[in-house]
Amino acid sequence: MQRVLGMKSVVAIVVAIFLLSVGITTAQTQSIPLEQKTPVTPVSRLTPIKYQGTSDRKDGRRIAPTTGTDCLFYGKHRLIALMPANNLALTSSERTKLFFYIPKTPKTSVQALEFVLMDATGQNLYKQTFKVNNKPGIFSLSLPVNSKKPLLKIGEEYQWYFAAICNLSRRYSNIIITTGWLKQIVSNENLTTELNKASPRDRAAIYADEGIWSDSLTTLAELRQKRPDDWQLKNDWQSLLESVDLAKIAQEPLVGELKAE
Repeated sequence: MQRVLGMKSVVAIVVAIFLLSVGITTAQTQSIPLEQKTPVTPVSRLTPIKYQGTSDRKDGRRIAPTTGTDCLFYGKHRLIALMPANNLALTSSERTKLFFYIPKTPKTSVQALEFVLMDATGQNLYKQTFKVNNKPGIFSLSLPVNSKKPLLKIGEEYQWYFAAICNLSRRYSNIIITTGWLKQIVSNENLTTELNKASPRDRAAIYADEGIWSDSLTTLAELRQKRPDDWQLKNDWQSLLESVDLAKIAQEPLVGELKAE
């Protein structure tokens, strides 16, 4: 009799374990949604941030020449615009920033910095002279924002010039110039949804993967200025600049915003 009762107890325990495991599996299965929205760009803090833009090239030069002026930049010390290799920066923001590496060497004597933005017809839309900073490094400049009359029109391309003026008395005959293009776009609904859910670092990664250079660079630069000792952000910055062949200035300091004269 005791043996029969023992066998019944064993069977009861086995059945209970089986039902418990089935219940757990069922619960886990029910917790997974039937339809999961695929993100625009899967990102992770372990995934390097790399620019994935178009290879279509625009004219202009993002690295200034090293000859022909009194304030010559020697060797690696050259005026550089932080632009992708195709020289076209996309942005989805009205608060657009551009970034430039401005070196300082004993043989450099720049008296002023000048930025000009033009439309497709060559008409100047914005022109500003900036103060020369004695600190070498990477600087940003912000385009003016006018809510009543936006500077940029969606879908149109604009050419810009950024110049180091070596001699104000011979303003345009003694000058070092970088040039590039800027285009404002509208983010689609899926991209906007993913950006709203993402952390600031992941937004920079999504922008880069979608080819929106200006927004990726600006987002990452602002994060680095807030958290200069964050090793992950340093690696992200290095990876982003390497992806557009600008690794040689990736270790240069982020100095800040250029000041208008």
